[in-house]
Amino acid sequence: MKKPVNILLEGIFYNGHGLAEGNRILLGILDRAGYRVRIEARDASEKDLTLPARDVAYISSFENNRLPSNDVYLYNWVGSEARCRPEFRVNIARTTFETDRIPAGWTHELNQFDEVWVQSWFNLQTFSSSGVHVPLRHIPNFFDMHRFSPKGPKLSLPIPESFIFLSVFDLKKRKGYDALLQAYLQEFRYEDDIALLVKVRDEIAKERLEHYMSQLSVPSAGSRRPPVYIIDQMMGPEDIVKLYRSCHAFVLPTRGRAGGGPSSKLC
Repeated sequence: MKKPVNILLEGIFYNGHGLAEGNRILLGILDRAGYRVRIEARDASEKDLTLPARDVAYISSFENNRLPSNDVYLYNWVGSEARCRPEFRVNIARTTFETDRIPAGWTHELNQFDEVWVQSWFNLQTFSSSGVHVPLRHIPNFFDMHRFSPKGPKLSLPIPESFIFLSVFDLKKRKGYDALLQAYLQEFRYEDDIALLVKVRDEIAKERLEHYMSQLSVPSAGSRRPPVYIIDQMMGPEDIVKLYRSCHAFVLPTRGRAGGGPSSKLC
């Protein structure tokens, strides 16, 4: 009987980041395929933020698994923290970056790995041109396509308008939230029966967003702004899916996106 491959999977698993969602799904794939997996969770202190107790219990059950042999080390997180583990027979780093080159400090360490996995065809070129010479593989992000179905329960929203745009993002300039808000406030009026719903992580982000909007002018003096609603709390996976179903169009004019697939962040 063939012995199972032993894998150490390091990254984030519990919080609302898209890579945490991907790692949760990757862990399930490896487990169902019969691999023996231990995880090193860089966000172990965030277990109680968003996930249901059953998911937390399943993920945390892999934290103390014993690996009889060091077969594969799979690091799935930001490139600045990647460190090769020479005690493992095979070392794989999976990471991403959104601009036309990676930080210079990443290259040497990534070249210590046996392979580097990237999330997009764009990153195959940018990592290679930045000096990563070990084999590069295109491995898109992991997500559950069946979960993102328009059919199913919706989130009850206290929004009276007939058409709702939805945007979900961290409050970072590269997400293009400034371009989104400027375009929305210039294009629509209060009377248009339309709304923009923005999902951010916390009250601090909400306050910054409201301050930014207060500095934007409307096209004509005296006209009322179209409504912008803000959700400023973390949401679990099921509620995020219900939120998508409750809106009519998703908008995100991002300035940099190296990954692929639908936005499944819990932010």
